[in-house]
Amino acid sequence: MYGGMNGKRLGDVWVFDTATHTWTQAATGTHAHTPCARSLHTMVVVGSRAYVFAGWSPVVGGGVAGAAEEWECTNSLGCLDLGLRMRASV
Repeated sequence: MYGGMNGKRLGDVWVFDTATHTWTQAATGTHAHTPCARSLHTMVVVGSRAYVFAGWSPVVGGGVAGAAEEWECTNSLGCLDLGLRMRASV
């Protein structure tokens, strides 16, 4: 599972083990190696890659100093290589 919302948009990856029924946070390297934090998105796994599409993400350069963060609906497509646990080209 990628991202979501818990008071702020998240950009972390969690893996569910169906044998033990437990969640483990996956180490994904630096933030630059994962798609931007987002919520209300779609994620699908094909082979060893997870594709993250659309959702709400931060406005780049948006907002005024001291103002609340601004978010926008995006149509971006990101890809995570689940074996390498880092961003991959689409």
